[in-house]
Amino acid sequence: MDNLRFRSFLLKLQDRLSDNDRQRLHFFLGNDIPRRIRDNPTLQGTLNLLECLFDQDKISEQDFTFLIDAFKEIQCIDAVKLLRDYKQKMQTNCCNQSTLTSIMPPLNEEVIQDQEDDNSAAYNLLQQINAYGSFNKIINSSNTNINPVTITVDDQKIVSIKSGKTRSLNLSLKANKYLYFILLLLMIILGLSLIIAYVLRIKKNDSLDFREEYEKLLEEQKTKNEMIRINERKNSVVFPGQIFGYSIERAFDDSSRSDFMSLPYLNGLYVRDNQDGLESYQFFYLSSHDQENVIESEVDGNQTENFKRKFFFTKNERIIRVQGRLVKKNLVSQNGTSRSISIITGLEFVSRKHRMSPSYGGELGEVFSEEYDGYMLGYIRGRSAQYVEQVQFVWYRTVELDSD
Repeated sequence: MDNLRFRSFLLKLQDRLSDNDRQRLHFFLGNDIPRRIRDNPTLQGTLNLLECLFDQDKISEQDFTFLIDAFKEIQCIDAVKLLRDYKQKMQTNCCNQSTLTSIMPPLNEEVIQDQEDDNSAAYNLLQQINAYGSFNKIINSSNTNINPVTITVDDQKIVSIKSGKTRSLNLSLKANKYLYFILLLLMIILGLSLIIAYVLRIKKNDSLDFREEYEKLLEEQKTKNEMIRINERKNSVVFPGQIFGYSIERAFDDSSRSDFMSLPYLNGLYVRDNQDGLESYQFFYLSSHDQENVIESEVDGNQTENFKRKFFFTKNERIIRVQGRLVKKNLVSQNGTSRSISIITGLEFVSRKHRMSPSYGGELGEVFSEEYDGYMLGYIRGRSAQYVEQVQFVWYRTVELDSD
């Protein structure tokens, strides 16, 4: 059953892996799997990889530390978290089962002891009654058929067993058993409560430790990415900058226009908004070879009611720095569901003549900025719907622009 549950979990884990995650995993485990599996980073290939690890006893439903370490090395943080949570859940279940097993045996022993006490009390009572008889009838304790027996003591008839005292004794024994049983249940409940509190405390500490480790890994990944970007920038004529914001809405790319040729550069913008102080943008470009024909982008976002403002730099006045703000906003759809989005607002552009375009944004948010030595702003791409939710600035190397 545990094996099936673990395999089901691994199938769900596949939905969280990107194509890059699969390629990195297959490359990292290249020495542990056949080449035909290593060269097939598809869903089927990854499932074959996992099956191969099962066959080599490198992972199992009880121990899959090897898989956690592999995902950790390829910086797949999401998979590491899911595997660790599953491992913690399995350990908690095992702990609860072992606790119940250790508690139950005393209950059985106590019930058996109560039964032995009942037999002993009845045996002693029979011997006391028989001691008064003229013929001293002895009743063997092995005789389980104990029915009322009439005996003669000094010419008087006495009824043995099932007397009022015996019935009172039996009632007292039953009451004691029920009391012991209630006390035992209370002890079990108290024990389980202490165990649950202990497990929750451990889980909380593990969660804090994981958060610290996760933040550390993110910082290391950010540093690695920055080093990669620096190396790429040294050899790139056109260099894409960072991505600001997150969105799954419609993508836009101003360089995809048919008249976007000869490294056009951003020369102006048209800002529009409604009454919430959050803008829509339209950008204007000039070609390095044609300074007369202005290339207009589409309008990104649909804020058009309140005001419209335009701003242009002079010809050949290239932009060397961009800054803006990232605002979080909750949107309620027509069906009543709410979702949180990021909105790009307050974009400002600084030229190499140290002129800055005005900021028209009305809301404060997280400030971001971007500039690179030896590069000037080319064009913009991102994602938008009702608002501009994500932007990425693409830069041109200065040497190439000067040669144009």
